[in-house]
Amino acid sequence: MAKSTLSHHLRVLRDAGITRTRQEGTRCFVAAALSLAVALARAAVVARLRRLLPHVSRASGALLTLAGLYVLYYGWYELRVFAGADADDPIVGAATAVQATIAGWVGGLGPGWIAAVLILLALAALAVRTARRGDRAR
Repeated sequence: MAKSTLSHHLRVLRDAGITRTRQEGTRCFVAAALSLAVALARAAVVARLRRLLPHVSRASGALLTLAGLYVLYYGWYELRVFAGADADDPIVGAATAVQATIAGWVGGLGPGWIAAVLILLALAALAVRTARRGDRAR
C-alpha cells in the first residue's frame, strides 16, 4: 500500500476521533491499529462492490424485463379465460406456486421477525445517509 494512502486513512481516522496518534520524529504510532484495519477493509469492500455495480444494474434490468413480460402474458391469459378458454396454464400455475411458497415462508416468520428486519433495514439506510452527509461536509 502506498504511503500516501496510508497517511490519508490515518488522517481520516484521526479527524473522526477514532484514533490517537503520537509523533516521534518521522514515525507516527497509532494507538488503534484495529481502526485502521477496519477502514482499509471497508475501502476494499467498497471497491469490490463498485466493480459489481454494472452487473447489478444489468441483472435488475433483466428481472424487470422478465416481470414485465410476465405481466403482459398474464393479461393475455386473463383475456383468454374471460373469452371462455381453459384456466389451467403452466406458466401462471408455476408463478402461483412460487408466490404461495414465498407467502408461506413470510407467514412462517411471523410479524415480529418481519418488523425486526424492516427496522434493521431502516437503520442501515439511516446510517448510510448519515455517512454520505458526513462525507459531503468534508
